Amino acid sequence: MTSRILTFGILTASIFLTGCSTTNSSIAEKKMLKCAATGGAVWGIPGAVHGLATGGASLAAGALVAGVACATDNEYADNDVLPVPGIDGTTVARFNINSAHLDGNSKTALDSFLKDRMKDRLIIIGHTCDLGSKTYNKTLSEKRANAVKAYLVNKGFNPERVKILAKGEDQPLYSNTSDENREKNRRVEIIIQD
Repeated sequence: MTSRILTFGILTASIFLTGCSTTNSSIAEKKMLKCAATGGAVWGIPGAVHGLATGGASLAAGALVAGVACATDNEYADNDVLPVPGIDGTTVARFNINSAHLDGNSKTALDSFLKDRMKDRLIIIGHTCDLGSKTYNKTLSEKRANAVKAYLVNKGFNPERVKILAKGEDQPLYSNTSDENREKNRRVEIIIQD
């Protein structure tokens, strides 16, 4: 009986975790999975200590509560979001170190993006690598996002339809262990809000 309850709890948590990982937003995906797993551990471990019969139920409840909390705390949750295909995944612009200057490849990617998107609402997210202080990188990531916004506005995009987020070095796509990875992390991403 105890093993069936524990198995049910783990199965329920696994199903919920799988649901979290299929969200539309690839950015929110990792956050929700991490929150649901943390919730399962936070509720499940004390439950298992209390008794195996409640451990499975606590694990499932923790994953459910934490996953729902993450879903409602999603900064992109105003509406459905769609990632914008770009240079690499959702990246539409890459930058040299210590720069917010758009190069030719980035401008080409943005021009291609604009063709059918003039009426959309956008979230433009600036990122940096880990070189420099957190404060400096946060400011630089905002300058990068604003450079993309300025380019789009210059091409006729409505500035009222753009939200800027500056993530600094907090959301690298790749570990900052090489110059090549750092270069990939110096980027701007765009998400479309439906």
